[in-house]
Amino acid sequence: ECSDSQIGLLIARYITDNFLKPKSQNHGQKWTVQDDDALWNDRDVCVIQLEQKYQRSISSLVARLNSLKNQNNKWHKRLLAFKGAEFARGMVICNAAHCAVGSPMAMTPKRWSVEDDVCLWHNRECCLNLLVAHFNVEHRTVQERLNDLSGVDMAARHRMLQHVNDDNGGG
Repeated sequence: ECSDSQIGLLIARYITDNFLKPKSQNHGQKWTVQDDDALWNDRDVCVIQLEQKYQRSISSLVARLNSLKNQNNKWHKRLLAFKGAEFARGMVICNAAHCAVGSPMAMTPKRWSVEDDVCLWHNRECCLNLLVAHFNVEHRTVQERLNDLSGVDMAARHRMLQHVNDDNGGG
């Protein structure tokens, strides 16, 4: 059974997946290293807010962040030279508090446990391919959940943050 927030999220995804939006103001504009640095610094902000701030589509922002996470990507290397220090993570660090067994070919969507969410969020600076391999799900599944945890689905974000707070003795 779906909650109201889950139904709302499904409706929002349907609308964004099935109706074309007008091109954003910065559509087709080149990304500067300063743009990349600002986007990396804003990586934990909800993608909907990033879309408004950067005047770029969500898919463009997600693709750019994924390029910046990939340590073999030229845009990652350019930002690395600009920052002077590594900023992405080259491996998944997992405390094995969750069962990362999924199936990329599953007919039913992955049900994300709060432990899955915590692991995913703590490893959000890893290359998408590493996360896909760790959770054994499709790229889109991982990306949608990262979007949810960024604030698209506030219930999921709140549940994850509450779990982290409880584990840290925050009551």
